[in-house]
Formats: sequence, C-alpha cells, structure tokens
Amino acid sequence: RAIELDPKSASAKYRLGVAWYDMGRVEEALPLLEQAVKEAPKKNPWIIRLAKFYRTLGRPDDARALYLQALKNNAYAVRATLGLAELAIEKGTREAYFQAKRDLLKLLEWMPENATARVNLGVAYHGLVQTEEALPIYREALTYDPANATAALNLAAIYVAAGNIDRAGRLLEITESMELDPTTQLPAVQHFLLAFVALHDVRYDAAVMHTETLCRMGKRGADARQSGRASCRERG
Repeated sequence: RAIELDPKSASAKYRLGVAWYDMGRVEEALPLLEQAVKEAPKKNPWIIRLAKFYRTLGRPDDARALYLQALKNNAYAVRATLGLAELAIEKGTREAYFQAKRDLLKLLEWMPENATARVNLGVAYHGLVQTEEALPIYREALTYDPANATAALNLAAIYVAAGNIDRAGRLLEITESMELDPTTQLPAVQHFLLAFVALHDVRYDAAVMHTETLCRMGKRGADARQSGRASCRERG
C-alpha cells in the first residue's frame, strides 16, 4: 500500500522486500531490495542485509561488492569488514586467508573487544597453519564473549590435536550448556570432539551416544559413527 501511494519510497520497497524474503518469496523480494539499495546507496544497514541474503543464496561476488560499497560509505563499517573477512575465509585459499587476517587485525586495532572478529582471525590463522597464533586469539575471544561456541570448539580442537585431552574435555563440558546454531557445523564438531574425548577416557557408552547423534546429522555423522564404533571394538 505504501508503494502504491509513493512508488519512489525506497523505505517501503526495502521493508516489503525483507518481509517477502522472510516469507520465502525470494524471487519477489530480491528485485525490491536491490531497487531500494540502488535508490538509497548510503543506507549501510540495507546494504549489509542484502549482502547477507546474497551469501545465503550462494552469490558471494555480489555480497562482496555490497560490502565494499558499505566500506566506501563508512571505512569503519564493522559488519562489512567482518563480512568480507568471512567471505575470504569461505574461499579458503592462502591468499584469501592473508586478506582476512589483514582486515581483521586492522579492525581489532580500533575495536579490540569484538569477539567475532577474534574468532574469525583465529580461523584465518588456522587456515594459514599458524596454530600458535590462533590459540591466544580464541582464548581472548572467550574472555570477551564466554558464550562464543565457535571460539570454544575451535580451541578444544586445538587442545585435542595437541594431546591435551583433559583441557579439551573441560572446555567441551562448558559448550554443552551453550546454544549451538543447528544450521552450522558447530553441533557436529561438538559431538565429534566429545566422542573423541570419551574414547580417550574409556567411556565407550558416551562415545557411542555421540557418534549415534552424529549419524542423525547425515553422511558426515555416519562416517564418524563407523569410525567411532570401530575404535570402540578395537579397544575392547
């Protein structure tokens, strides 16, 4: 109705586009959102929202262009910097990891308390096989955000790889009280690590329970289940 009354209202187009997107009417939503951003190119919250939608739809290049537009509007646009770093990490090349590392270190110079930036920096260090640098970054992220599941699980994985199973186990116990996003790999990572620690501690029932949970998560879980049960049989 607002668009009918004022066809030039970018705000009405944006609000309707977001509503339709949330309802799953993506084909109708995107043209409205794109038009709204085109008509209001300085509206960074709109730009960031559209970039997020592009990422969800598997259009990283379009998302990257919008993040750069947001940074052109405001060189200190935190969500745009984080978005570019996440896209680089998702790309997974050594050059991309270096790019993410550079951008995140710059962001942390003027926003050191940003736990999300620290987690992403830790992932970038991981990608560059710089585990020694990643370790304190994850610890610092948990200092600023004790409920950050990504930091906790990545840190636990480092402890497991280093053979520090007791420390990993204590950290994993904390993650069991955290809310993990079911749309991410975090629940699978958590159960995999819990199963590994349980095997180490000769708690085979717990190991099987966690691998059974992984099995329900799909093929990745089924592979872990097979590995976990084989280990249980080998150990008695």
